[in-house]
Amino acid sequence: MPLLAHVGEQRGDVELIKKTFQKNILAVLQDFTAFRPDTVFVHLNHLSSQETQSLAEVEASVVICARSAAFKRTGYPALRHSHEAVFVLPLARIGEERTCWRN
Repeated sequence: MPLLAHVGEQRGDVELIKKTFQKNILAVLQDFTAFRPDTVFVHLNHLSSQETQSLAEVEASVVICARSAAFKRTGYPALRHSHEAVFVLPLARIGEERTCWRN
């Protein structure tokens, strides 16, 4: 069954996961067998280069919400690491045609 995981939207959430579980969110999701290709990972504002690479290796579906991040001021999506990973990023806005950016 496909899953939808909002990951790394706010820095505080990322830090809380690391403090609580002593590992990053992707490792926690892997422990629960949720780190897989049919999981859709949303936001990714505060992921490291290594975490971004892990998403590419599992061929994860990734949704970047740049407008939401700008509006809520939660940080920039992890596009700064995308040049190190190969995946398709759907960029969408409600009411508009879906587009994709491929690095």
